[in-house]
Amino acid sequence: MRYGRLVASVFKKFRLWEELTPWYLNLLSSEAKPITKIDFLNMYPTDAEVTPELISGLVSIMVTNVESELVEAVVTSRLAKWNPETVRALFFASRVRPISAMLRRALGLSAAHAGVNQKDLRRFLRHDDATYPTAAFLDAVDCDPIFFPVAV
Repeated sequence: MRYGRLVASVFKKFRLWEELTPWYLNLLSSEAKPITKIDFLNMYPTDAEVTPELISGLVSIMVTNVESELVEAVVTSRLAKWNPETVRALFFASRVRPISAMLRRALGLSAAHAGVNQKDLRRFLRHDDATYPTAAFLDAVDCDPIFFPVAV
């Protein structure tokens, strides 16, 4: 059983997540397993106004200290919901760094939700054969807005 998910649901129910942001940012930069980091990210409601401290902390950790692409993909998805401008900036910064196909797809979908234009998305996702199906998917559907809640 994953106790992190259970504890995170209690934090969410009683709105304790508002007080636990510094603790969560420390957890993200710790040696904890990626699934634990994702479980506790779920304590933040997707439709809530989160603190600027959380947004800047997530961006800082993503830029300097992400050892798990799964964590980076989930954080990017949440940031697209909470602060689209930040995801647009991360998207344009990520176009020049080497990233895996999985992370490229996740970042592309989050950027679509954040309002990045279709031309830039197509160019980003047509980078290699592994991300080409995601580009074709975005071409085939109306991607405003796209948000895939994370169910792990």
